[in-house]
Amino acid sequence: MKEWLCAQLDQLPFWIGALAAVYAARNGVRAISSSKESTRISSTMELMRTLIVDEIFIDGHKLAANCGRRPEAFAKMGDPNSYTDLTPSQQEEVDRLKLYMSLWEAMAIGIENGAYDETIIKSSLRSICVSSYKLMSPFIQSVRKSNNLSGIEWEKLVEKWRV
Repeated sequence: MKEWLCAQLDQLPFWIGALAAVYAARNGVRAISSSKESTRISSTMELMRTLIVDEIFIDGHKLAANCGRRPEAFAKMGDPNSYTDLTPSQQEEVDRLKLYMSLWEAMAIGIENGAYDETIIKSSLRSICVSSYKLMSPFIQSVRKSNNLSGIEWEKLVEKWRV
């Protein structure tokens, strides 16, 4: 019995080491997971802080409202075949609307890929996101004549949030 106990005690450092390694690995995974979540929330909050003062976002939202007031005119403006027929100020409006679309598209892609926290963005920007898309829909459909992927991720996000 004494010999068996001594043999077990001789193996004790191995088991303590193995348990310590498993414990450290488990805590490491937990820390990485926590760090990812923290980074995602931090990125989301930085995005939200930036949007509040972003000229593209503010200007784009105003232009989206104009799209809603004159959908036919903006649909024509969005048609890539008529871009050269537009006045310089209309061309500038089209370019600004495309920037606004790109902002929403980038945000939707960030949410889809886990870079941004969807719950935070949805609770604060859902109505603006959905209404801007709805107002700009005729314009977006016209833009898609040359690039059928324009606004696709934004559209998926809007469809998901409408439910």
